[in-house]
Amino acid sequence: MSVSITIRHVPQEVRDQLAVKASRSGKSLQEYLKAELAQLAVRPTPADFVRGLEANVVLNTDDGLTTDEILEALDTDRR
Repeated sequence: MSVSITIRHVPQEVRDQLAVKASRSGKSLQEYLKAELAQLAVRPTPADFVRGLEANVVLNTDDGLTTDEILEALDTDRR
């Protein structure tokens, strides 16, 4: 089931820029905006994206290297 959405007080220049993008993609303005809204709806917010990354991070502390040893190796590679 679909619903209608009305957005009021959109500046004319914004509407015109969107219409140009729609035309370039071979779509009507309505089709273009509908597709953009669908993509926006599924895109995670930056905070959700970071939370997802954090949930998938596995820390491996069994490599036997200390932080200082890692930093020293990095510094050596930069010379």
